[in-house]
Amino acid sequence: SLSSASTDNPSSAISFDGLTFAEALAAVATKDKRVMLTLIDLGFVEMAVNMFLTCIQPQNITNYLILSIHEDACDKLKPYNMNCYTYKKVKGASKASNFGSADFNRKTSSRAEMMKDALNSGFTILHTDADMICFKNPFDHLHCDDCDILTMIDGLADNYAVGFDYIRPTKPAIEVYERMQTMAESGTKVTKDLCCQIFKSQNVL
Repeated sequence: SLSSASTDNPSSAISFDGLTFAEALAAVATKDKRVMLTLIDLGFVEMAVNMFLTCIQPQNITNYLILSIHEDACDKLKPYNMNCYTYKKVKGASKASNFGSADFNRKTSSRAEMMKDALNSGFTILHTDADMICFKNPFDHLHCDDCDILTMIDGLADNYAVGFDYIRPTKPAIEVYERMQTMAESGTKVTKDLCCQIFKSQNVL
């Protein structure tokens, strides 16, 4: 629980008050504009804290930003001095949503929109779900000057896993997330398999 987790974090979070999304990204990104992004709703606050305490903080990852789609989520992360920015307010973001529901599709659309906006601002993104654990700083191992998207393989299904992606701000990569946003807004269930089909059709892998 949040009450039992350690809040002993000597660093101070950056204040994002009054900043645009692009300005918030610039505040945390490296000089070469690389940034780790994780989108959460209110139901994933505890998971975000766990990721911070087990991954971000131990690996000294400073170029990260937690993006909230609920107005209260960032306030709950303040005791941990986590970088958090309210990207937008989305209906149904007060709790986790069932896959394929209208609320889930709204959140999927918001994630695709967030990725598209960051890429259009020229940032290279390490996008990760809040349930990831890392034993090393992933930025030390992600080097690609000529790719669009690097993603990991799901060993169980031998398919692409879209919860951990390294995306460069290229035209094909931006078009991938434009398509995902459009599909989610139309009510299409944006499954992992569908994401993989989009990746392949855009020839970004």
